[in-house]
Formats: sequence, C-alpha cells, structure tokens
Amino acid sequence: AGRLAAYRAALDIARALDMPARQALLLCAVGKVLSAQGDAHAAEAHFEQAHQIARDRDDAFLLGFVLEHQGYHAQSTGDFAAARDYFAQEVELARTIDDAETQFYALLNYGSAEHDLQQYASALEHHQQALALAHELANPILTALALQSMGEDHARLGHPDEAQPCLQEALNIFRESGMQAKVREVENYLNALDGSGQ
Repeated sequence: AGRLAAYRAALDIARALDMPARQALLLCAVGKVLSAQGDAHAAEAHFEQAHQIARDRDDAFLLGFVLEHQGYHAQSTGDFAAARDYFAQEVELARTIDDAETQFYALLNYGSAEHDLQQYASALEHHQQALALAHELANPILTALALQSMGEDHARLGHPDEAQPCLQEALNIFRESGMQAKVREVENYLNALDGSGQ
C-alpha cells in the first residue's frame, strides 16, 4: 500500500509538471502494483493510459516499455494470447529501433507466451532467435535464459536429446554466475525430465 501511494503521489507531480514520459513510466509502476494485488481492471486502465501517452509522443522506447508491462500483466492473468500479441508488437518495435537487448527480452517473452499456449515449435523458433542475439551481445546470462527456454521447448516437443544439453549449459552458466534461484529452477526441471522418462 505504501509503494502504491508513493507511485500515485509521484504520478500526480508528473502530471502537475506536465512530464508525459515520466507519467507513462509511473502509470506502468502503479499498474504493476495493482496487477500484483489482483486488481486487473484498474491495472489495465493504467497501462492503457501509458500506452496512449507513448503513442501520442511517438516514443518507441517508451512504447516498448509499456508493451512489456502489458504483456507481463496479461501473462499473470492467464491471458496468454493477449500476452503473445503484446510481446509480438514489442519484437517488431525493437527491430525498428534496432535495440538488441530490448529485442532479446521481447523474443524471449514472445516465445514464453507461445509456450504457455502450447505452440512449442513457434516458441522454440523465437527462443533460438533470442539465443542468436544473446551471442551477438556476448552476454552469458542472456545466453543461459535463452537456452533454458529452448530446453523447455524441446522437452515439450518430445526431443529429450536436444533438451538436455540446452538445460545443462544453462545450468552451468547460472552456477558460474551465482544465480541460485535459477540453478534450483533448472535442476528441478532436469530432475522432472529424468523422472518422466522423456
């Protein structure tokens, strides 16, 4: 409640000072808290306002930021088709502004939404594109995130021989990076995979 009040106060100040870009960022911050509290309708209204500001300003970076928040919110409410559409828009936007890291996360999220929709082949394709960008950026953490997603796609497609090395490489990178939560997540997935006989 304290965080929500602080964001709303900051939003009022941004409106009073006529700072639209700051307003859009704060509308997303308020929307994110409302989404976490389960107030989907109010969250969506805030994201829509932010979306409108970004479009009115023709600010591609800002619009990408808003689309990502809209996608995460849609995922959290179980509306994976809407999430896929938001992330697909973000992918196109990131290509337009030629921002590799934004494009990476958009592709990763796009693939994850497709995975949730059981569109595993398409998810794998987008996660492979994300991996290529991670290599381009020479970023091991992004590489591991893409490999983890690819491993899960392969597992769902019934390709254990492709899934295992992806997941194992992701696990090694997460271990080296000290990312214990991700280590446990991938270990649990690998154990489940071994146990299922896939």
